[in-house]
Amino acid sequence: LEGLLADRRDVLKLLIRAQGIPDGFDERLALGLAGGDAAEQLDALLARDVLRREGALFVIPDEVCAFIHERFPLDAPKQAHLDRVIAQYFAQTWPEDSSGPLDALSRARLNNVRALLEREISAGRVSAPVELARLLVAAAPAFAAAGLAGDFARYAEALRSQLPESNDLARLQVALGSMISALPGKQDEAGWLFQVTLAIEGLSRPVLAEASLAYGQHLVTVGQTGAAVDLLARTFRAVMAKPDGTDVRVAATLACEWGRALAARGQHADAIKRFEGAVAGYA
Repeated sequence: LEGLLADRRDVLKLLIRAQGIPDGFDERLALGLAGGDAAEQLDALLARDVLRREGALFVIPDEVCAFIHERFPLDAPKQAHLDRVIAQYFAQTWPEDSSGPLDALSRARLNNVRALLEREISAGRVSAPVELARLLVAAAPAFAAAGLAGDFARYAEALRSQLPESNDLARLQVALGSMISALPGKQDEAGWLFQVTLAIEGLSRPVLAEASLAYGQHLVTVGQTGAAVDLLARTFRAVMAKPDGTDVRVAATLACEWGRALAARGQHADAIKRFEGAVAGYA
């Protein structure tokens, strides 16, 4: 490292910008943080073993992190800017299906997200609440898979107060309600969150559909199948009346949950029709 400082200080750019990331990170993020001469930086860092590759991850050794923190500490505005960039990257690239067991890449990504959120929230300076809310929504299945519902709820509550009434607030509250509904004694709070979300004015049709779907699933879970049938049927018909801009998968899932609610009430013939509609939508 001292040699690089003397001869190739420019190749330390990645290490300096990545010092807020405690775990491994993928090549695309590495290239983005390194900047214009990214490939050259990576080659030089790997050759000197101050950056290591472990499978699909780049890892900065602990002693290198300590050296960089000491020599090149980032001030609050610079770290906040980097946090915003990293949050946007993770939110945009998070795998859609991250609800199963987490692999090494997913665990590292989740660890980095938690560190970022802890840094922003504990410092009382949430510099990019919209970006962090979108990231938290994208990462919600991974939090659930890792058994971190409590942490997710704490982060979401801290961000809720920073957001205006909007699609982003609605999506965050839907994710929070879905997360806490599985926690003991939290069903009423989850139901209240869904109701508050559906009352937000000006939501886009897709977000309204997602919120109704989550609330309908919650109502079925707590045994209020009649209310679930009414809500899901009303929302499904509204979506099908003006489908523009609404993901067809949302409509199909609404039909599926409507069928589940009907089946729970013993209305099996009607439920079969809804399931057939869902299959057609998925296909």
